[in-house]
Amino acid sequence: TSERELVHYRQGNLMAIKFDKEKSLFIINLEGGSNSIIDPMDSYDGNGLWAVSGDGSAIGTDEQYFTQGTGSIRFTVTPSLGYAILENTTISDFDLTDFLNNGFAFLDVFNPSSTDISQIDIRVGNDASNYYQISSTTRYNGAGIGISFGQVGFDLSTKVTVGSPTGTFNYVWIKLYASVAGTYRIDNLMVANPYYFKLPYYSIYNVKTDAGAYIERPTVNSDY
Repeated sequence: TSERELVHYRQGNLMAIKFDKEKSLFIINLEGGSNSIIDPMDSYDGNGLWAVSGDGSAIGTDEQYFTQGTGSIRFTVTPSLGYAILENTTISDFDLTDFLNNGFAFLDVFNPSSTDISQIDIRVGNDASNYYQISSTTRYNGAGIGISFGQVGFDLSTKVTVGSPTGTFNYVWIKLYASVAGTYRIDNLMVANPYYFKLPYYSIYNVKTDAGAYIERPTVNSDY
């Protein structure tokens, strides 16, 4: 609908523009690829038992505020150490074989403050001595881990290997570097492989200046 917007049309998938204040985000419902749920996190004790430590306390199930399923895991942060740790050593076995080289892990995180969570670390493996660790400092859409629910993506190709993790796993450890007091939530821990596609984009800015700025039409001889 606007010459500066993404092309709006359908090719068997649903597309939309979502606005987060002044930032526009492109949303696509794409069929294809592969994914696997590690824990839907509908409750803190529905798949093994989640425990919280560090600055975290009062872990429980939130059936009012969640992103999918029937609930989320809720806990309180009182800043002191600068982080809260959630750990599940009895989670149901899960297999990461198809995702370890090119896949992403995803976690929905609710931050009660406009102050970004500076980093989130995840460990998945056999136990506290044998695991893969992945980290992220932004949501998957590139924005900071700011207020409200947002999906955080973790690139498994950047994983750090500790010990000798192998086979099916049943250990998950999550560390949130949260510096603001409040009630936090996590939901829907999953892994997925990328699905590549070309995205048509329309722009009237086809001229580039010597300084590297895109403009609508050339104004000096050095533009190209």
